[in-house]
Amino acid sequence: DLDRRLGSVLAAAFNDQDTLHGRAKLLDAFEGLLERPVIQAELVSRQKVLIAQYRQDVDEIHANFSSNQEKVDTCETGRADYNAPIFSNLPPVAGALSWARSLRTRLQEPMPKILAYNELMKEVPESFRARALGVSAGFPC
Repeated sequence: DLDRRLGSVLAAAFNDQDTLHGRAKLLDAFEGLLERPVIQAELVSRQKVLIAQYRQDVDEIHANFSSNQEKVDTCETGRADYNAPIFSNLPPVAGALSWARSLRTRLQEPMPKILAYNELMKEVPESFRARALGVSAGFPC
């Protein structure tokens, strides 16, 4: 009965979180309890949501990079583009590197947590998709 209550509390908290980062932190908070079968059963459908949200983040980051790459390139050549997504207090090349690094960090940060969570849910086919997303984004899984 306690496991069922914990599962429903975790599921409700998971649904309340809007961001991938928030959901990953929530799973970290319940790390020791995620191995219980009743809680795993409650979280199987949430795994699909987590993977879909990671996929959406990958797509958003790719679109952000593609749409702003030319603006950043013009800053590197000395022509100022004030719509470029780089910090104004950095030199152009350092700003471009900082911007690219922030996009990479946004992709890399949740990946180990998602993969660790997928290890608990191995039998769910979506876990293989998460691993494939990580590999396609350039992360060793």
